[in-house]
Amino acid sequence: VGNGRLGVLASNDPAGELLMITDATLWTGGLNDKLQSDGQFPYGRDDFGSLTMLAELTVALPDHDLGNVNNYRRTLDLAQGLMSTSYDISGVTYRRQIFASRPDDAIVLYFSQQGGGSYTGTVSLAGTHGESTTANSAGRYASFGASLANGLKYGAAVTAYSDTGRVRVDGTSIAFSGCKDLTVVVSGGTNYVPDAATKFRDPSLAPERLARTKVLNAAG
Repeated sequence: VGNGRLGVLASNDPAGELLMITDATLWTGGLNDKLQSDGQFPYGRDDFGSLTMLAELTVALPDHDLGNVNNYRRTLDLAQGLMSTSYDISGVTYRRQIFASRPDDAIVLYFSQQGGGSYTGTVSLAGTHGESTTANSAGRYASFGASLANGLKYGAAVTAYSDTGRVRVDGTSIAFSGCKDLTVVVSGGTNYVPDAATKFRDPSLAPERLARTKVLNAAG
């Protein structure tokens, strides 16, 4: 699912949802504004560049082992842009929905259940280039930020909340317990701008801080 710029590929594993997050502007190459002697642009990996993954988000649910799951089902509604997964454990039906919000510029995961169950586990955000993730207990979010060798800055952030149970920061992750429902919001981006005059960068934009603002605003 995606909103045009931000996209995710989801695993839909009952015991651990894994989202592989991409941003359409996270490009490792440079300007490539000079031709080689043969009249071609340089197409090597180091100079031409490539798209690269922004982050991995994991929602670990240790009590939802696949061996205990019955009636597993997952669907993708292309008309609504909604990915859904459902399964039963010990008479409880668990559901999760994943969608991209264009107004909020974020990806949302909503976990619910029917039958008296609850969710206990952790939410973890990790970069794919060795970044260090930090968490804020007061704001109840985790985030990271860095820059590529070409100077492109990027960052991502996640928050989680529930009207039931407990949600708190634990180290660099967000822990939750006894939640009848749970909402997870993740966002990220770069400081790319489509303006050659600024070498396609906005030096005033801080992607990590902006990602935090987006997820906290979306969470309300």
